[in-house]
Amino acid sequence: MTIASSAFTNQESIPPIYTCDGDGINPPLEISRTGFCGILTHVPPCPPSGVHHYRFQLYALDKKLDLETGTDREELEEAMKNSILARAELVGIYSPEYPKE
Repeated sequence: MTIASSAFTNQESIPPIYTCDGDGINPPLEISRTGFCGILTHVPPCPPSGVHHYRFQLYALDKKLDLETGTDREELEEAMKNSILARAELVGIYSPEYPKE
């Protein structure tokens, strides 16, 4: 299982169009997993200053989670912890001062 983007490679700069300095649109993501069932959410990178790392994470689980709307990250991680079959991650870097491509 992998996650990738045609807009940037792992550990590279996220183009401004995908941030709050641009249009804030979702970057294109390619997921190499058949039977995908889930929700993709995106909040555009918008750091106040400095270089920040943004993680796009993908999990294959052995069951569907029954979670309420508004579940926070800690609750999600707790619900997933014994059900993770595989995991993939894509890391993008962004800073208002980072060199623009």
